[in-house]
Amino acid sequence: MINCFAIDDEPAALEQISRYLEQVPNVHLIGTATRPLEGLKMIPKLNVHAVFLDMEMDEMTGTEVMRELDPSVKVVVCTAYTEFAIESIELDAVDYLLKPVQFDRFAKAVEKLKERILHRTLELPTVKNDYIFVQIEHKGKLKKIDFNDIIYVEARGNDVIFHKHDEFVLTSMRMDDVESELRLTDGFIRIHRSYIISIKMIDLIDEGMVILKNKTGLIIGKTYKDYVLKTLYQH
Repeated sequence: MINCFAIDDEPAALEQISRYLEQVPNVHLIGTATRPLEGLKMIPKLNVHAVFLDMEMDEMTGTEVMRELDPSVKVVVCTAYTEFAIESIELDAVDYLLKPVQFDRFAKAVEKLKERILHRTLELPTVKNDYIFVQIEHKGKLKKIDFNDIIYVEARGNDVIFHKHDEFVLTSMRMDDVESELRLTDGFIRIHRSYIISIKMIDLIDEGMVILKNKTGLIIGKTYKDYVLKTLYQH
C-alpha cells in the first residue's frame, strides 16, 4: 500500500484528489493540508510515500516545499501553471499534472508513482569496503572514489557531484542512491535534500549553516535540523 499526502490551498482540489485516489487500488490518502508549512510538519510524523502537491500557494511555492521534503518522499505535481515544469523535473517530480486534472491522466500518474516506489530497479554503484565505483561520462566508464577523499556530495539538477580534496566528479546518479551507499559507513550525514557531507570535514555549525574545513558553507534543510543535531551529538 502506498501512503499519500496532498497539499493544496484549494479545498476543492484536495477533495478531487481524495475522490480519485479512492478509485485507484493499492494507494491510500492518509492526510491533507491547505497550508504548506502545516503539511511539512505533518508528513514526517506519518509514513508518507508520496505527496500530491500544488505549486502556486500564498505561504510558499510547491518547489520550495519539494526542497524541504525528505528525498525518499516522491512528488506528483498538480497545478494550473506550466512555468514550474522544468524546476519540478530538476527536483525529480514523478509527474506534472495540469488542472483541471482528468481521472485518466491522474491514474497514469499514479501508475508512474507505483513504478517509482515499488518496482524501480536502481543501478547502484558497486561498493567494496571504503570506496565506491560510480559511472561517469558514458555507460561502462567507472570512476573509483575513496570515502576518505569525499568532502561533500551535491545534487545539482539531474546530476550528483562528488566534491573531493583535489577534484570534483560529476555523475548521473540519484542522490537517494548515493545516500544508501554512504550509509554503509558512519562517516557521512545528509543535511539537506541536496547535500551529504563528511562528518570529519565539519569545522563549524552556526545558525543553520555547516561550515566545512575547506571554508564551504552549506545550508541545513529545515526538515533535517533535528536529525542533524541529534546525530552529531551522538557521534
